[in-house]
Amino acid sequence: NAVDKSLLKSEPLLDDGQLTQDMSYLGKDAVVELFSLYQDSSQTHMRTLAKAPEDFERVLHALKGSSASMGLSQLAAKCRDIEQLKISATAYQLDQHQALFELWQYSLDELSKWLDGQQE
Repeated sequence: NAVDKSLLKSEPLLDDGQLTQDMSYLGKDAVVELFSLYQDSSQTHMRTLAKAPEDFERVLHALKGSSASMGLSQLAAKCRDIEQLKISATAYQLDQHQALFELWQYSLDELSKWLDGQQE
């Protein structure tokens, strides 16, 4: 899955400090469980966003918050950037959804790899 690296901002993909802190406070099993819940909820958000509903900004805002809480810094920043555009649902669908979807997939893959590399 080729995310155009030139589009990736200086924002780190993963907030390593937050993830490491979550691991130390909660333990790997809890963080893996949170990631599983995030995967399910964010997949629902992405499916909804693909349909570009009139309230897409509400769904985008929810995705931003849950992504930030999972340490997915770049994905949360991308959601914020789209929110700040104040665009219509149609404009979102035409100009933003594909890039957001690709970044979401890439973020999930990278967080999964990060978790796999952690000790119990």
